[in-house]
Amino acid sequence: MTKCDGSNAQACDANGQWQTTTTCPGACMSGVCVDCTPGATECVGNTPRSCSSSGNWVYGSNCGTQICIDGICATCVPGNAYCNGSQIIVTCDNNYQWNPSPCPNGCYKPSGSNTAVCVQAADCTWGAKQCNGNVTQVCMSIVLKNGTPTLTWKDDSICPLACVNGSCGGICSPGAKQCSGSTVQVCDSTGQWQDSQSCGAYPCCGGVCGTCSTGSKQCSASLTGIETCNTCGQ
Repeated sequence: MTKCDGSNAQACDANGQWQTTTTCPGACMSGVCVDCTPGATECVGNTPRSCSSSGNWVYGSNCGTQICIDGICATCVPGNAYCNGSQIIVTCDNNYQWNPSPCPNGCYKPSGSNTAVCVQAADCTWGAKQCNGNVTQVCMSIVLKNGTPTLTWKDDSICPLACVNGSCGGICSPGAKQCSGSTVQVCDSTGQWQDSQSCGAYPCCGGVCGTCSTGSKQCSASLTGIETCNTCGQ
């Protein structure tokens, strides 16, 4: 009479006591050493194999382009993930299948890593626009801040005139000056001309009010000549 005690094959001796006869390197079944435990699965390289009801390994086909995991051909390794575009993460589930899901703040995958993550920290909303001086910025850059992937602003383009609500626009460069008749105009932050100062009876020239009326005359400071006010009121 024989039996198994774990991986030990035992036989009943003449005194009616169980004695271990062999410690099986594979498995013990009905008191006999076999290659494996029926139902077990494993991989040998990239080839799966399963244990038959008689305790023998039966090899399957090589997994080829797939991956052999726990004795089956799998599409992917559970827990691995990658980014599909900027806002989609694709994760390998426990059934060895890829599943996509959205990442509102963007998807981030460190260089050389097998795992991507959805970004949680954000300075702005994905796709939003703003101005930084005369530079347009778009919210779509992912950077590491204190080791944490963070969605933040990215410079987009330099505006030739003005940046307004995240887009280039305007008809003048902010801070520029011009004359409109006898009125000085200054270009505001949105790239539009705004009246700034009336020159009254004096001419406006190059965005600056003159200090005298064109054609008027006065004696020079040395009283040795006559000065005539020019078209710019100087």
